Amino acid sequence: METRLLALQVEMEAKLRSLRNILEDQIEQKKTSDRINKEVFQKKGSRHFYIEKQNKLSWYSAADKCRQLDGHLATIQNERELDRVFAGVQPGSYWVDIYSLGGDEGPYVSSLSGKKVKYLKWGIDLPKYKSNHCVNVRVYGREMYTANCTEKLFFVCQAN
Repeated sequence: METRLLALQVEMEAKLRSLRNILEDQIEQKKTSDRINKEVFQKKGSRHFYIEKQNKLSWYSAADKCRQLDGHLATIQNERELDRVFAGVQPGSYWVDIYSLGGDEGPYVSSLSGKKVKYLKWGIDLPKYKSNHCVNVRVYGREMYTANCTEKLFFVCQAN
């Protein structure tokens, strides 16, 4: 009987730790959400985004503008998010937070994390560049393409 009670106590303590971790995560998400400027960033799915539709900037200037807004260029995580972010957006090409210093072979990484991105949805007829290039999403077809990072395009920011 004592062994069963001890096993039950261990199991309950593990579940309590798990619940505390979940609660701490939710509290942190709430704090983060409270810091987001909701006049600038709109919630799309589980994250907040700003889509610049007026001024075209180079990838570098777009990344700087996102930092000024307390965000960073958006890293699209999957096709569902791609569809949510670009739903109802005017046609055009929009910079996102993916670039390659290694030419067409990549690797394609996020400037925020420095890590290889997990989601890419390449369009057909991808142009080839001999120098550094950055990734943009074309609204029509919702596909990704590379362009010279100095080209001026619209852009998408994601809240920190």
